[in-house]
Amino acid sequence: MEKHKDSIVGDDCFFCIGTTRKDTPDKNEYRRIEYNIPINVARIAKSNAVGSFVYISSMGANLNSSNSYLKNKAQVEKELNKLNFPKLAVIRPSLLLGKRKKHRLGESIAQYAMKKLSPFFLGNLKKYKPIQAQYVAKAMVAIAQNNYQKTIFESNQLEEIGKKYKL
Repeated sequence: MEKHKDSIVGDDCFFCIGTTRKDTPDKNEYRRIEYNIPINVARIAKSNAVGSFVYISSMGANLNSSNSYLKNKAQVEKELNKLNFPKLAVIRPSLLLGKRKKHRLGESIAQYAMKKLSPFFLGNLKKYKPIQAQYVAKAMVAIAQNNYQKTIFESNQLEEIGKKYKL
């Protein structure tokens, strides 16, 4: 990471790097990608006076989760909070909808099922509704550029912001 220190500069840092267990079966390498890299990039960004750090986490991130993916995301969130950025935005999308370079059968099935169930995600269940990746991207930019008085953004909030925001 140190060799990239001079490249992590600017007003905003958008952190969207991640992997899957299938693509990275080695537990140490998975942890390096999903935990160490975001923390190290954030530390460098902070030392370079980057004003806002926008991190893609996951719906359901929880330090007490039995799911290692969700627990790991929550651990990263906790560490990012300790860095005291002027603005930290934790993005927690639900299932992402949109075209991918790689076809994943399980995700395709989940996307189909979740789209059919979407009308039933009302009230407190709204945050579980799948979201178009373009709305997440637009929301991230809007959040970085505007003064939202919060840190964690759930999927339904991202969709609302993303639909309004014009690039």
